[in-house]
Amino acid sequence: MIYIIFIHDKKTYADDKLYMNEIKNALSKLKFTNIKTIGSDGTVFVDSPLPVQCKWLTSELTRLLNTQVQLVLKPIDELVNTIKSAPEWWSADVTWRHNIVFLLDGSVHDLISQMKIDDEAEKLFIDGDTILWSSAFADRELYESSNYSKLKEHPNHSQLVIRNSITLEKILELAERFAKK
Repeated sequence: MIYIIFIHDKKTYADDKLYMNEIKNALSKLKFTNIKTIGSDGTVFVDSPLPVQCKWLTSELTRLLNTQVQLVLKPIDELVNTIKSAPEWWSADVTWRHNIVFLLDGSVHDLISQMKIDDEAEKLFIDGDTILWSSAFADRELYESSNYSKLKEHPNHSQLVIRNSITLEKILELAERFAKK
């Protein structure tokens, strides 16, 4: 099975000098095959003949890298299905910012339960622990009023992995090539 790993905000590990080649070496020690890192943003494709649990992988990488690692692990088919089921508005309006948000721990409900969503400023599509989140961007006043613009101050921010739709599109293109190997 092909998995995609999103390591939480690799920049937070700058003091620990957690580099992508170290991650790749650790994954190799865990018997993953066809390991492919994508740039330096903490995105990795791996292949495994056996099902993999996120908690196990997090624990093993933390042990091997000797630093706390937080990640999201998704079977690539699951991610592709989420994108295929996305509403028409997601990634359509070039004046909006479109992101995919993964929750590391906790539920989507915990993240959005206190938020009032204004469709004029933002739209959300929830699929399990994944949110497709679009927000007005060209209109700065609308963007500043959106919940998305305030995520960095949200108590659950440290539990989020965020990628924009352009990056996600490139990741999915690479995933398609990776799957053909």
